[in-house]
Amino acid sequence: MWLWLKQKSPDLVPIMTLVHDPQRGIYPAIRWVRPDEPLPERPEQAAQPWMHLGNALHRYAYHLYDKNDHRLYGSYDIMTTLIKIAEVLPEGHPLREKATKLALLHACLLESKRRLPSDVFAWFEKNIKEMGSKLPPLPETEPKPEPKPETKPKTAPVRTLKPRKRFRVKPAKRFSKIKLEPASMPFYDAKDLVQKQWSSLARKWSMWAKRRYGSDNPPTIKHGIVSKLTKQLIADREFVEALINSPLCSLYATVDDALKDKEGLQEVVYGFVDGFVGAWAQTASDHHPLVWALQIAVAQEFGLKDRYKATIKRIKEVSKSDDEPLLLEQAAFIYDTLKPILHKYVRAIYEETQEFLRKAGFEELYLARGVGLTEAQAANLPLEEFRLIEPPILPASSWSLDYDTAEWFANWMARKYNLTPAVYIIRLPKDAFHLIISTALTGFGCFGEKEFVAAIPEGQEVWAARLR
Repeated sequence: MWLWLKQKSPDLVPIMTLVHDPQRGIYPAIRWVRPDEPLPERPEQAAQPWMHLGNALHRYAYHLYDKNDHRLYGSYDIMTTLIKIAEVLPEGHPLREKATKLALLHACLLESKRRLPSDVFAWFEKNIKEMGSKLPPLPETEPKPEPKPETKPKTAPVRTLKPRKRFRVKPAKRFSKIKLEPASMPFYDAKDLVQKQWSSLARKWSMWAKRRYGSDNPPTIKHGIVSKLTKQLIADREFVEALINSPLCSLYATVDDALKDKEGLQEVVYGFVDGFVGAWAQTASDHHPLVWALQIAVAQEFGLKDRYKATIKRIKEVSKSDDEPLLLEQAAFIYDTLKPILHKYVRAIYEETQEFLRKAGFEELYLARGVGLTEAQAANLPLEEFRLIEPPILPASSWSLDYDTAEWFANWMARKYNLTPAVYIIRLPKDAFHLIISTALTGFGCFGEKEFVAAIPEGQEVWAARLR
C-alpha cells in the first residue's frame, strides 16, 4: 500500500481510497480531505468505496479473526499496510497509536516471525520494545484496608471533569488447597475411579449439551458457548468501553454509539471471543503469545501468585529458543494492550461455569490429566501405583472426566516431544468446585475430550503415575 498526503493539516480527515495508476494498476491509499468536503461518487470503486480511516483500521482488526478456523491469525500484508499508515499519520493523531498497536498485534499472531524480511522484523522488534509493556506484578489476593477519609470543612461543591477510569484487577479470594487421601493407590484402583465416574456421566454429558445448545454436535456447542459469552460481555459497559478504546475496534466514538449498533457490535465481539476460545484448543502454552497472555490474565484474575511465577519462568525458557523470538515482550504487549478485555472474558467464562456446576448436581469429581515429563521429573514416579506429588503446573490447566483421554494425550506428548508419559488424578469435592474455571460446555475446552480447565492452587498435591 502506498500512502500520500496533499498537506498535513490538523483539520483534515483521512479516508481510504483506491488510486488508478496506468503503470502500477489499482492500489489502496489514504486521501486527506476537509471534514465538510463531500465524498465523490466513484462507481468504478464500488468494490472498495471511500472509507474513513477508522473504518479501515476496524476492518484490518477484524481480519485477525478466521471465521472458518475459529482462530486469531496475523496477516503479513495487513501488518505492512498498517506500518505505512502509522508512519504517515502525524504525531499526536488519535489513530496513530491504534494503527501501530494493531500492526504489532498482527505481527504477534503471525505463525512465524522468522519468515519476516529483515527490515520488517527490525520494525517489529524496535516498536514492541518501545511500547514498554511490562508484565504485571504479583497478583493481589487480599484487599488492602481503605484509608480513613480526612475531615475537611464543608465548602461549596466544585464541578470537575472525571478522569477516565483505568482498569484495575480486583484482589482475588485465595484458592485453598484440598487434602487428598490416601497417600498412594494401586494403579488400576485409581484408574477405575475415573473410568467408573465417566461411565455414569457419559449420557449426561451429551444430555447437558443438548439441553443448553440443542445438540451435542461440537461446532453447535461451541457456537452456543460463544454466543452466550458475547451476550454477557456486551451487557458489561466496562467491557464495551475497553473494546472501543483498544486496537480491536475503531468504529465507535462512545459506548452508547456502540450499544446502539447492536448487530455490528455483536459481530465484532463474537469474532474475538470465538478466537480467544479457539486459541486454547490451538495450544495451552508453547510458543503462542496470546495463550500466554490468557494464562497471565487467569493468574492475575484469581490471585495465583506462585503459578504466575511459574508462568513467567516458563515464558522466559521458551523465549530462549529460536522458534519464537521476543515471546516475553509479545505476551506482555498483548496482555497490556487487551488487559480489561482478557480479564472480562476470563471472568465471564468462570461465572458461566460456576452456574453450570451448581445446576449439574455433582457431589464430587475425579479429573485426569495426561502429561509428558522429562526423565528427571518422572524419576520418582512409580509404574505400579499412583502417588501424591506436587506437580509443575500453569495457572489454567486442562483435565478430563475420562481417563482414556488423559492417557492418550500423555502418550501423544511422549511421542511428539520424546518425553515420559504420565497421568495426574485429582479429586474435587463439591466445596472445591470454585477451582474449576471452564468446561467444554461453558467456555474453552474440547467437548470430545470431556475437558475441564482448573486453577490448581499453589502447593496442591495430586496423584501421579508413569505409564508403560
